[in-house]
Amino acid sequence: GNSICICSKCATNILCSRDCGTCTKGFITVFGCEGDSALSGFSVQTWKFYLEGQGYTCNVEKVTETDVCSSEDRKELEAKKYSCRVQ
Repeated sequence: GNSICICSKCATNILCSRDCGTCTKGFITVFGCEGDSALSGFSVQTWKFYLEGQGYTCNVEKVTETDVCSSEDRKELEAKKYSCRVQ
Protein backbone atom coordinates (compact mmCIF):
# COMPACT_ATOMS: atom_id res chain seq x y z
CA GLY A 1 0.00 0.00 0.00
CA ASN A 2 0.90 3.64 -0.22
CA SER A 3 2.47 5.09 2.89
CA ILE A 4 1.88 8.74 2.12
CA CYS A 5 1.66 10.77 5.29
CA ILE A 6 -0.73 13.70 5.10
CA CYS A 7 0.21 14.86 8.59
CA SER A 8 2.66 17.31 7.06
CA LYS A 9 2.85 18.36 3.44
CA CYS A 10 6.55 19.08 3.65
CA ALA A 11 9.58 16.96 2.94
CA THR A 12 11.68 19.43 4.87
CA ASN A 13 9.91 21.17 7.68
CA ILE A 14 11.00 24.76 8.11
CA LEU A 15 9.80 26.54 11.19
CA CYS A 16 9.30 30.27 10.81
CA SER A 17 8.34 32.46 13.72
CA ARG A 18 8.00 36.13 14.53
CA ASP A 19 6.91 38.20 17.50
CA CYS A 20 3.36 39.47 17.64
CA GLY A 21 1.82 41.71 20.24
CA THR A 22 -1.64 42.41 21.53
CA CYS A 23 -2.16 45.62 23.49
CA THR A 24 -5.35 46.61 25.25
CA LYS A 25 -6.58 49.78 26.91
CA GLY A 26 -10.19 49.79 28.06
CA PHE A 27 -12.26 48.68 25.08
CA ILE A 28 -9.46 49.25 22.57
CA THR A 29 -7.36 46.33 21.39
CA VAL A 30 -4.52 46.69 18.91
CA PHE A 31 -2.63 43.80 17.37
CA GLY A 32 0.57 43.82 15.38
CA CYS A 33 3.40 41.57 14.29
CA GLU A 34 7.06 42.17 13.52
CA GLY A 35 7.17 43.47 9.94
CA ASP A 36 3.49 44.53 9.80
CA SER A 37 2.58 47.90 8.34
CA ALA A 38 0.66 48.52 11.58
CA LEU A 39 4.02 48.87 13.34
CA SER A 40 5.33 51.48 10.86
CA GLY A 41 8.77 49.85 10.73
CA PHE A 42 9.19 49.56 14.49
CA SER A 43 10.02 46.30 16.23
CA VAL A 44 7.33 44.70 18.36
CA GLN A 45 9.34 45.52 21.49
CA THR A 46 9.58 49.23 20.61
CA TRP A 47 5.87 49.32 19.71
CA LYS A 48 5.00 47.58 23.02
CA PHE A 49 7.16 50.02 24.99
CA TYR A 50 5.54 53.00 23.25
CA LEU A 51 1.98 51.74 23.82
CA GLU A 52 2.65 50.86 27.45
CA GLY A 53 3.74 54.47 27.85
CA GLN A 54 0.28 55.42 26.52
CA GLY A 55 -1.39 53.32 29.21
CA TYR A 56 -1.93 50.10 27.24
CA THR A 57 -1.31 46.64 28.67
CA CYS A 58 0.64 44.52 26.19
CA ASN A 59 1.35 40.86 25.70
CA VAL A 60 3.96 39.70 23.19
CA GLU A 61 4.18 36.13 21.96
CA LYS A 62 5.93 34.18 19.26
CA VAL A 63 3.73 33.14 16.36
CA THR A 64 5.02 30.15 14.41
CA GLU A 65 4.24 28.97 10.90
CA THR A 66 5.00 25.26 10.66
CA ASP A 67 3.99 24.30 7.12
CA VAL A 68 6.77 26.11 5.33
CA CYS A 69 8.02 23.76 2.63
CA SER A 70 10.02 25.52 -0.01
CA SER A 71 12.79 28.05 0.03
CA GLU A 72 10.36 30.37 -1.81
CA ASP A 73 7.96 30.15 1.13
CA ARG A 74 10.85 30.77 3.44
CA LYS A 75 12.10 33.83 1.53
CA GLU A 76 8.60 35.25 1.48
CA LEU A 77 8.24 34.86 5.25
CA GLU A 78 11.71 36.19 5.97
CA ALA A 79 10.78 39.28 3.96
CA LYS A 80 7.91 39.66 6.45
CA LYS A 81 10.41 39.58 9.34
CA TYR A 82 9.98 35.94 10.31
CA SER A 83 13.08 34.11 11.43
CA CYS A 84 13.26 30.62 9.98
CA ARG A 85 15.12 27.45 10.75
CA VAL A 86 14.99 23.91 9.41
CA GLN A 87 13.87 21.51 12.10
